[in-house]
Amino acid sequence: MGRIVLWISPLLWALSTLTTPAAADSGGVIIVVPPVSTDTGIKQIPDAAHPYVAPGPGDQRGPCPGLNTLANHGYLPHNGIASFEQIVNATREGFNMEHDLAGALAGFAMLARGNAFLDLVSIGGTSSLIPVLPGAIDGPNPPGGISKHGRFEGDVSMTRQDAAIGDNVNFQNSLYDELLLYTGRFGDDSPITGNGSIVTTKVMQEFKYARFLEDQVQNKALQYHVGRLTLSYGEAAFVLNFFANGTDGTLSQQTMGSFFRNQTFPANWHRRSTPGSTVGFRPLGMAQGTGTKKEHCGGPVGHLGTWGQRMVHQDERNLNKKYIL
Repeated sequence: MGRIVLWISPLLWALSTLTTPAAADSGGVIIVVPPVSTDTGIKQIPDAAHPYVAPGPGDQRGPCPGLNTLANHGYLPHNGIASFEQIVNATREGFNMEHDLAGALAGFAMLARGNAFLDLVSIGGTSSLIPVLPGAIDGPNPPGGISKHGRFEGDVSMTRQDAAIGDNVNFQNSLYDELLLYTGRFGDDSPITGNGSIVTTKVMQEFKYARFLEDQVQNKALQYHVGRLTLSYGEAAFVLNFFANGTDGTLSQQTMGSFFRNQTFPANWHRRSTPGSTVGFRPLGMAQGTGTKKEHCGGPVGHLGTWGQRMVHQDERNLNKKYIL
């Protein structure tokens, strides 16, 4: 995730020099980085002003359960069409995301699958509210929203299938059930929520590695280059760092299920007690430099290392070696 900040930092620097929102002479919209928030402590989310409202047939929802939840509670526009500023403010308010990280992710979404000329991006798919970019600089069709495969959204997702073999937008119960199996096996115990009910870094490392091996078997068009690998592990780190209840810093299966299955904030849930940044992502990211890296980058399939007891597809002789680096 640190690489994302590096990629987007020129955008953030340029935007930080702008101080007043206004319509540009060319008809475009000037994007303004919101000021750093002073409200950075723990608090219960949602508040009374942001009740859950289920999305309607015309509302955009996509592969990110965090953004979907924010839209369902009105922290983002309920139709799922948001500006850079709205995404920054919503992720900071709802999840206590650190200012620079919020800006980096919002900027990446805008540049990758939005219309920066109008300062609009869909958290789901294509929308009539977001037209083709000026001069068709990103092709003749409107931006596809973050659901469109290949930039923001990619392969080896936690709860979405790869675009080449299934539904890469909507929640998949079968994949989530697999995550619950790994939580039960590698998770921590809790006197409140039960044995194997606390989602940990170890759970995510094992689960993400298993998902990679599964997709190697199932998806002959798998794309898992360095940038996607970073984002893929960043997704899991986001869940650990921002879905956990701020009262004790732990993430239970029950809490995680509220975000993934129902796309709503859990009852009695509190956001983090301090702003979350990429610093908290490092433990999970270290998995890329240990046993996982050898096989992610084409190492010997037969070398299992510490992963010998994994619960994955066993036909590794058919692993696709044509994934993109």
